[in-house]
Amino acid sequence: MNERALFRLAFVIAAMVTIVAMARANKAQPFGKVETVLATGFAYDGDMLAGDRFFCLRRAVDSKTPGVAHRWRRCGSRVKITNRRTGRSVWAKVIDRGPYWLVPTSCARGRRDRGGFAYVTHKCWARGRIATKRERIDALKRKPPRSGWEYANGLDMTPPTYRAIRFNGREPVDLRWSK
Repeated sequence: MNERALFRLAFVIAAMVTIVAMARANKAQPFGKVETVLATGFAYDGDMLAGDRFFCLRRAVDSKTPGVAHRWRRCGSRVKITNRRTGRSVWAKVIDRGPYWLVPTSCARGRRDRGGFAYVTHKCWARGRIATKRERIDALKRKPPRSGWEYANGLDMTPPTYRAIRFNGREPVDLRWSK
């Protein structure tokens, strides 16, 4: 082999090593995007929606099925949920669409908690309503609800999911997902 051929071989090997190193670096951090949302629980024993068919699963589930409901994350995608208060994390699959509970903006005007979320009292929660079909479609497109209303929370978790992170019922969580 002449000197030129050896140089080409060394160049090809260096390029391949660089490509492999870049691929490994991309695999090391697949869950880079973070969203802080206000989370609640659903599908627990006694919940008005317990026993209903879930959108993504196309079947009814009991309170032992782990998973979350998200308005626009792809069905079956995995998300990592971290409780900001306890620091505990859990992996879960998106098994349903939602939450679609809207509260009047006037209830929460000017009152925000430390996470920047609307402070919604039980009285205000009772004045809320379920989103219409049009608003649910808009939610999939990440559009806000019509004027005068806002979503009360951003994520619903089933009992096995919220027990794993020692969730207290309604608090901010960090949600991570892949690209």
